[in-house]
Amino acid sequence: MKQIIKHLTIISIFALLIQHAVANPNQFHQFGIPISNIDKSEVIHLKAAFAAEANDLPTAARKIFDRLLEKNPRIVMAKIGQIITATSNDEYNALVIQAQKMTGVTPGEAMLLQTYVAFIKRDLEQYLATSKTLSETYPNSSWAWRVRGSALGTAKQIDASRNANDKAINAVKGDTLAFKQAANNYIFFEPKNYDKAQMYMEEAIETQPANSSLYITLGDVFRAKNNLNAAKQNYQVAATLSPQNSVAFSKQGHANTFLGFYNEARENYLSALSAGDKEYNMGFGNFHAYTYLYEGKPKKAISDMKKWIKQVGKSEMTESAKQDAKLQFYNDMALSALKYNMLSEAEYAVLSYKSIYEKQMKGLTDTNDKNAFSAYLNFLQGMVALKSGDPAKATLHAETIMTLMEPMNNTRKHELYHNLVGQVELHNKNYSMSLEHLKQADQADMNVKYHIAMLMDKMGKNEVAKSMYNEIVNFNFNDIDYALIRNDALKFN
Repeated sequence: MKQIIKHLTIISIFALLIQHAVANPNQFHQFGIPISNIDKSEVIHLKAAFAAEANDLPTAARKIFDRLLEKNPRIVMAKIGQIITATSNDEYNALVIQAQKMTGVTPGEAMLLQTYVAFIKRDLEQYLATSKTLSETYPNSSWAWRVRGSALGTAKQIDASRNANDKAINAVKGDTLAFKQAANNYIFFEPKNYDKAQMYMEEAIETQPANSSLYITLGDVFRAKNNLNAAKQNYQVAATLSPQNSVAFSKQGHANTFLGFYNEARENYLSALSAGDKEYNMGFGNFHAYTYLYEGKPKKAISDMKKWIKQVGKSEMTESAKQDAKLQFYNDMALSALKYNMLSEAEYAVLSYKSIYEKQMKGLTDTNDKNAFSAYLNFLQGMVALKSGDPAKATLHAETIMTLMEPMNNTRKHELYHNLVGQVELHNKNYSMSLEHLKQADQADMNVKYHIAMLMDKMGKNEVAKSMYNEIVNFNFNDIDYALIRNDALKFN
């Protein structure tokens, strides 16, 4: 499954903030969004912090946001920066509660916060509506159009999202996040166009040739093109330009992983861990473990995940950040063990996941967040039941997922349900029913795509299956789903 959403529940604060919203035509702006409660010297530092965050340097960004708020606790945009760079669910929650109490908020800041609320609450309709109002209110703001493009992309309105991304680029040429978002849209969303993605990044690099993060996204373009050596070269340039940029080292690890240089990849991930703050970087330990999955050593991968969990426990991370990191490791351990029929390991991982999940649930206030996390736990439990030979029990978990997700105002709310039911029907050899459900699951999930290809093969649509297998093996983007199916796809390609 996709990585667990990092930021947890927050209550809707738009109505409270907008009561205090003020407009000032001479106000300072951040990418076209008016900033409240700030003077000229503070604006300069605020922009430096947002630039650091955009350049994959969250630790540096967070330190500047923190210092600004120590000096002037009324800077709402710095509080938004803290929220963006939060290191754990609990911290995110606390920061939003603090933002809720701030006054003098501009309408743009209020709407920005509301789009974040809608996203976290899985309220896609509200996300779309507020992003539309934001972009209409601030048509010359690249940030507003980026938010709009992101919302439309989430809703799978791809043409409209690309139009919004272009408006973001044209609104403020110095907003490199707009170029990166536009490029990523063409890398990951159908219809894909890698040449267009490359064009965006080369244009951005012409404006900021020493910006390390731009070379990272250009490297991603080359990964999508299956030119892994060119990708690695761009990641190396990024790491040379900014040795503190841990992402640059981790991306070298991805390129080396797909080139089959597993030892080098593991060294890259260790370099990534040491380049930045562990509060942000422990996820690179997951990638370190994935190398063993690609190498065909699942037992070694699970052993490595257990090692990283112990390291998390001994680290100086905050307790809430430790719990978030452990959740991801247990999730990956469970899915790995399920894939390779290591049922005792899978059951242990799911029980450990459940234990942490139950502690975190106590701090949740939003029903949608509670239900979404409960739904995902039911997915894991359903997969354990299925692998244990109990499809009926797995189906009950799927029905629970459907019930939990039904109240959400989100057109994609039942993708997880269809994923699990599709797996159940595949287990029962009801291939047409399995295909019907999997086509309604998350199509960006490589595990889903692989199983659709497998079904096409079983149903005699060999050319379609071969095309899909070819797409999968050349995907080259690293998460647990891909780590578990790439080798299988290679066998059929």
